[in-house]
Amino acid sequence: MPPGSSSSPPAIAVDWATARDVPAGSSVPGTRLLVVRAFARYLIGIDPRTEIPAAQMIPRGQHRRAPYIYTDAEIVALITQARTAIRQRLVANTYATLIGLNRGDGHEDR
Repeated sequence: MPPGSSSSPPAIAVDWATARDVPAGSSVPGTRLLVVRAFARYLIGIDPRTEIPAAQMIPRGQHRRAPYIYTDAEIVALITQARTAIRQRLVANTYATLIGLNRGDGHEDR
């Protein structure tokens, strides 16, 4: 235990990982614990008494933002913008085609 501390190092690591500055539902606590575990594995070579916190103390969930689905009007606007904003005709048509192909690839109609 660190001098002047009343709790074990794994408990201190969990307290830091779940500090109040972390937004609720964030993946930050799990990532912080991952960093602490890696550092503890390094320290164990220097001090064999080092305790490594269990990986299961904090779940490290993958939180992904929901994908944005473009409307047909937005896709048409993107294609139009690609054709008008890009000066080189070949490049403009390439972007317009790529946007149009992307529309047909896995985009479900509502």
